[in-house]
Amino acid sequence: MVSYLVGATDLAPARDMALKRCCEQIKWYDTHAHQAWLAFTIFQVATVVLGGLTPILLLWATVPKPIQAVPAVLAAVAAGVNGIFHWREDHTRFACVREALKSEQVKFETRTTKEYGVGVDDAQALDHFVTNMEALAIAEIGQWRTLWLTQKTAAADKQTDKAG
Repeated sequence: MVSYLVGATDLAPARDMALKRCCEQIKWYDTHAHQAWLAFTIFQVATVVLGGLTPILLLWATVPKPIQAVPAVLAAVAAGVNGIFHWREDHTRFACVREALKSEQVKFETRTTKEYGVGVDDAQALDHFVTNMEALAIAEIGQWRTLWLTQKTAAADKQTDKAG
């Protein structure tokens, strides 16, 4: 990546690049937060509806037993898939990062707060903006990594318990 700050007197290209990156990240987190929420909602509703169908089908003696079992099986699968993919947690994490990015953008563009205030040099304010924006993305990656490692450790512990 070309640094526009080294010896530059015009920070406009760097500012534009930083704001474009911020907007792209906000859009990405917004899209993925909505997708995660939609997937979570669909699978939750499917679990409830299919789980509720089972007792109704059991009341009808004329319905074959395998057909009576299908909604319960599908409800269990839907609940399991929802648990595996952590869409609810993803939605929350993505939405939080999106809102934090929006906040950083507003603070930078309005030159408010200590890091971006009017008394702060333009280059320093831009540096704070890029640093804070990238730190938010790195922190979200760290949260994902922690979740992944926790699951991996839990799976390994289960294997150890079975073996022992």
